[in-house]
Amino acid sequence: MCKFDQIAFLCRVLPAAHAAAVFVAWKTASRWGDVLTLTRKSFTVVSDYRVTVQWGQIKTTRQLLFAPHMWTVIEDRQPMSLLLEHLATLAEGDLFCELTTEAVARLLKRYSQTQKLT
Repeated sequence: MCKFDQIAFLCRVLPAAHAAAVFVAWKTASRWGDVLTLTRKSFTVVSDYRVTVQWGQIKTTRQLLFAPHMWTVIEDRQPMSLLLEHLATLAEGDLFCELTTEAVARLLKRYSQTQKLT
């Protein structure tokens, strides 16, 4: 099973909030700890196919808030309904995901399709 199939599987079986976070981590190749720092305000929806992420205090930088590496554009050929629907449920300051790194590791081990991703 390729990584894409594993991610697609997770997006189908996880609750929407967790699946949206897995999708963002996968599409941006981010550390889970960096995804945990995101809030609703971190995302700018450009269209159903494009969302911009402004990273907060991440490991690689602490000072330059408008440096190019502090921004990531997520694009997809298909509408990102899962992500957009989750963002619509959040207030501006709400955390995007509250699932800890340890909880994600336990979750991945629960399914035979994703046990080797940890």
